[in-house]
Amino acid sequence: MSEYKLPEMLRKTIDGKNVTVKAIVKDTGLTGAQISNYSHGKNVPSAQVLFTLSNYLGVSADYLLTGGKPIDHGEWIYRGDMMQCNRCLREYKISPYNYCPYCGRDMRDKG
Repeated sequence: MSEYKLPEMLRKTIDGKNVTVKAIVKDTGLTGAQISNYSHGKNVPSAQVLFTLSNYLGVSADYLLTGGKPIDHGEWIYRGDMMQCNRCLREYKISPYNYCPYCGRDMRDKG
């Protein structure tokens, strides 16, 4: 069983992406207190908040939770009216949904 590493991985990812808590608050609607509590292990985020954070930071929820290998997304390609991560489609044979079931990325967004 994997060890819970969200506080450590959240801090590491925020630092590594050179993003500020202020930017996360502005772009996601989360509060600074929420992010602080998650990054110091005082609270555990809901699945929706975890999805929001992982999507915003460009990493998988698994990476934030356990420190698993981060996903290196390939080129985004159109699948109908949605975007699909080419790597996930090629390597994991994922059908297009509103989000990638493997990595959690929103397929409707190019970024």
